[in-house]
Amino acid sequence: GKDYDRFRSLRRVGLASLAAQDPRESIGLVKAASVNTLHDPPGITAWAGTMSILRRDCEGAISTCSEALRQDDRVVRALRDRAAAKMETGDHKGALEDLLRVQTFRQNVFGDWVASGEARLKLKDYVGAVVDLDKAIKVDARRALAWRHRAAARYALRDYESTITDCNEALRLEPGDPDVHFMRGRSKWELGDFAGCLVDYDVAIKHDPMRPASWFERAEAKIALGDDEGAVRDLAKALQIDPSSIQSWVHKARIMTKMKNWKQAIRDSTRVIMLDPTLAEAWTIRGESKVMLRDMVSALPDFEEAARLDPTCALPWYYAAKAKFQKGLYIAAIVDCQEALKADPKHKRTLVLLEKCRDMEERLRDHVLEGFKPLTPRRKGQEHLMCLVED
Repeated sequence: GKDYDRFRSLRRVGLASLAAQDPRESIGLVKAASVNTLHDPPGITAWAGTMSILRRDCEGAISTCSEALRQDDRVVRALRDRAAAKMETGDHKGALEDLLRVQTFRQNVFGDWVASGEARLKLKDYVGAVVDLDKAIKVDARRALAWRHRAAARYALRDYESTITDCNEALRLEPGDPDVHFMRGRSKWELGDFAGCLVDYDVAIKHDPMRPASWFERAEAKIALGDDEGAVRDLAKALQIDPSSIQSWVHKARIMTKMKNWKQAIRDSTRVIMLDPTLAEAWTIRGESKVMLRDMVSALPDFEEAARLDPTCALPWYYAAKAKFQKGLYIAAIVDCQEALKADPKHKRTLVLLEKCRDMEERLRDHVLEGFKPLTPRRKGQEHLMCLVED
């Protein structure tokens, strides 16, 4: 009698502390309640696990909930709270196992299906996530959380139209969510609606201006719409927020080459190389920019490094062939072109150069047979070419 009265009193105080959002106080009271009574110890232990979660003590919550389940493996609260704690610690597989056990006891709780859907998302089981989130929406379609998670699963499955539909519903329920606008913008991008995705990125930036990805994605949309200057401004903002963003530096370097600002492209690609020297594209951009500035000597080592990092990079062979072509060494240039095409059989510039090399080599051979006559290009508009052949 006295112990039970003490338990009830402590439990009331503990729940009052929980309602007042004072988990540090309430966990001690609930633990005291479980010590001072033999009434429903698994349930009280489970409550102690809940208090640990509120204190961000996930390891303690897992331990406490596991103790409750050793006393009674049917305590749903212990399973549910242990799953929540495991999600926080990154044990998504263990969390899903606990949630599946919870669902054997109850089927109509919105939060259970959302939690299992989220766990499946983390485990990249996107089809399973859609199934669980469908059930959550059937239980309660008035909560944006399930729509948002299902949109993420559908985006991962590349079902962009359905992603937009789910995002629309989530935004109807919770307008202005930057995460949802960001996801809908990405889906519109994938469907080629660049103007539409700009609108979503604008809203995402308005509500969360410190997320560099929003500036970066909007820059990509502006590039697709031909607004290179606007893209550069957005990339500059993204880099101001996160100076270590390799993607942003790479995109900026690409735009600089498109705008023929070769010196800035060299600076930007050099920054990428400093951040990640294993990225072949950065070496390629820097090498091509140097070529445009007529610095072939320092460009070739960049192309060689790009080829080492990426065996499909044809540029070192292409530029070597181009240099030999300009010196009139057509057979040697043909050999280099063939090596370039081994790396990348569809490299357009190499294919064009190879055709020119073969054309000039054939004409040179004809010239030897016909006697010493100046060679002139077959196509009108080409620069006059004089080639003397000596025995």
